[in-house]
Amino acid sequence: MARVTKTGGSILLLAEPDHEHRIDLPKELHAVGEKQTASLSSQGADVSIGSRLGEWLYAAGINVNLVGLLSSEWAPKPPGQDFDLEWQIIFQDLNKYPTVWLERMKEVDKAAHKLG
Repeated sequence: MARVTKTGGSILLLAEPDHEHRIDLPKELHAVGEKQTASLSSQGADVSIGSRLGEWLYAAGINVNLVGLLSSEWAPKPPGQDFDLEWQIIFQDLNKYPTVWLERMKEVDKAAHKLG
């Protein structure tokens, strides 16, 4: 990135995940997070890149202006398209687990969203 960025230019990185520090609520969904993190790690993904990205950029000689975490927000609204897309990814990552269990966890998550 530093090599191809114009002198004085900027690099913007957003939403790099940190699965090692994720928060899964309600508690019933904690197992989904653990299994997804393990699955991603076994596929070669760096599951903690989000928390180490600033360090890597600095080590590469890139001037880092701001590094941080997005806060979690909850609102009492029904799950939308993003919810379904996220669960499609979870189903793909956890395809070795029973579909019945994943469907039940999706319903737990949907109910939690509706409650805010």
